[in-house]
Amino acid sequence: LALDYGCTVTAIDISEKRVKLAQENIKKFNFEDRISVRIGDANALDFEDEQFDGVIGNSVMLFLDHDKACSEISRVLKPGGRFVLTNESMPLSPLGRLSRKFGLSYRSKELESYVVQRLTPGRIDELARKYFSGVDYTLNFGLLLQLFWGARLLFDKIGRLFKPGASYHK
Repeated sequence: LALDYGCTVTAIDISEKRVKLAQENIKKFNFEDRISVRIGDANALDFEDEQFDGVIGNSVMLFLDHDKACSEISRVLKPGGRFVLTNESMPLSPLGRLSRKFGLSYRSKELESYVVQRLTPGRIDELARKYFSGVDYTLNFGLLLQLFWGARLLFDKIGRLFKPGASYHK
């Protein structure tokens, strides 16, 4: 957003490790004037009412109390603001289920214990009606993207067999 549209971006993550990594990348690519990041909890946003034109949640809702997070997001959005949610961890996703079942992603197994509640199409609709107006959403299972991601995880796993300690976290 900062690069393509010149937006000022405020990012939060509950993980100190992820915030530190983001701060390093912001400095590395000279975006200190457009992007700020800090530790924060989407269930209790530390921002004023009607502060943001938009909020983006990327694969985070399954770790949150849906009602608390949506209430907070609607509170910090300006009138006419937009909430964009990407969530590739839906329980109905056939490739996501295979990945979890066969452990293609060690990260999935690690994070599984933190899952509060997965989103279903009905739950998305319920939250949208309760907290937002003028709702427009697209349910897209993104099978092609999931295939590429699944292939990457598989290649990473195979690669680790030949390079001890290698990880795509770097």
